[in-house]
Amino acid sequence: MSFKYKNVIYIFLDLLLKATRNKIPKITKGIYIQVALFIIFYMGSSFVYCVENINMYKNFEDNGTIRDSAFFRNLIFGKKALFGLDIVIMMWGALISIVALSFFLFMNNALIVAYKQFDRGLKKKLEDGDIREVDMLLDVENQITDFLKAFLYFNNTASGLLA
Repeated sequence: MSFKYKNVIYIFLDLLLKATRNKIPKITKGIYIQVALFIIFYMGSSFVYCVENINMYKNFEDNGTIRDSAFFRNLIFGKKALFGLDIVIMMWGALISIVALSFFLFMNNALIVAYKQFDRGLKKKLEDGDIREVDMLLDVENQITDFLKAFLYFNNTASGLLA
């Protein structure tokens, strides 16, 4: 068994640099706030789930009988040691998910910022009348094709890894 998506970041960076003609786009400041809020929300919800598990475990029995609300968890975990393992697995899974989703948020932002810069530059060239030669049109066409390849790679990889 092999991992289908190898060197995702390196391939993405190569495609992005080719599309931007080796100009590295600056990531907007707003993406840092979005990622921070996402991390807080995602880890917070995982933490709340773990706290709820602990509280439900304490209230499993009521006068010697298992409460209906905790019956399902008792079937899954049965033994006390598995509750701790469930908490570790939940927090580890949340951390891995946050790292992967953060990478993809930054990659998406880099693509969007780079394309906006390209679009602004293209509009300026059109307004100034700099694009009149066939060679300039071919260069713009090749750059648009490179952007489409980068977007396609990003979307295919993101859908495969995050699905």
